[in-house]
Amino acid sequence: MTVLELEASTTISIDRMIFHVVGPHLEQPVLLTEVDDIEPYADFFVDRLESSLRGSLYHFSTASTLRDQIDRALTDPSQFVGVSEILARRFQEYYDVDKRLVAGVLMLFLLRRGDERLAAVVKFDHTRVISYETEDLPDGRKRAVLANLMTTFVQERTAMQKSAVITITAEGGTLVCTDRAGQHGDLTDRFREFLDARRDLTHAQMTKRLYEALLATGKECAAELPAEVVGQMAARIRAALRSDGGYDPDNPAAMLASAFGPLDNGARVHATFARNLKSAKILSEPIRFDPAELPRSNRRIKETDEGVQVIYTPEAEQDGYIRFEPAQGGRLRVIIETSGFVKDDILDEKARQRR
Repeated sequence: MTVLELEASTTISIDRMIFHVVGPHLEQPVLLTEVDDIEPYADFFVDRLESSLRGSLYHFSTASTLRDQIDRALTDPSQFVGVSEILARRFQEYYDVDKRLVAGVLMLFLLRRGDERLAAVVKFDHTRVISYETEDLPDGRKRAVLANLMTTFVQERTAMQKSAVITITAEGGTLVCTDRAGQHGDLTDRFREFLDARRDLTHAQMTKRLYEALLATGKECAAELPAEVVGQMAARIRAALRSDGGYDPDNPAAMLASAFGPLDNGARVHATFARNLKSAKILSEPIRFDPAELPRSNRRIKETDEGVQVIYTPEAEQDGYIRFEPAQGGRLRVIIETSGFVKDDILDEKARQRR
């Protein structure tokens, strides 16, 4: 079971937590001790980790070293602190090649959600992070004064810049990721390299699934949609997905309005759309529209009030082989010019319904 497949009502709890200071003016990360009393701050971090589960789905690359490190931290309690330090040193190296990275702390959490054990890697940004107060311990290690650090985090609501909630499986593992510096659910190059992960679906694949989810929603909810929308449903959805925009999972109403127009009473449409997105495994995925894999067809279909269907190409209309002309009483006349029929048969009603 992956993170996204767990019941939404199942809350996260934190078993262990540690963080280290990283930044562009450090030669090495400032390594801190494990947080020994999480309880006073658990709600703060749980809220943010829960919200991060609406991120994008990624998988580890083949032979990912980070996957193996997280697996060690989850399976061997004695490895938790050592793994966190390896991750901090690895992240610190990126400051040498990317000057845009901001100082902050890199956190490692061990979590539970239901019966599942998870891990989370989180980067909190803060330009004044190096000034956090620490205490020197007798063995030479440093311990953060967490109350001071928490005050800073609470004041900067956007401080949690990057996160990955991780499930390890025998086949590899899944990551649900967020990155405020990325767009349309994509991670920035450095964070993706750090995680050694790839997004589960391309934008073209997700655009196709979004098209199918919208089309299924429109067909299921045809009674709630205007007749002119139902009559041009596929064309309207294609036009919406061929724009330069994208899909925001936090605002599905905008996507439905673009495809179907204003909805006077859209409760059933919204619920159906959410169900179809979940079935397509893109419920929480931000998507940059890429029509490359949308079904291709240059044929159009018209169906009259009397049940007569006309399927034709735009070229046939341009060449005058099919014409639509006004008739008396506000009616329309369809005129087809042809050299002959290649098919004159009984229609399979099941095939007609599929169309």
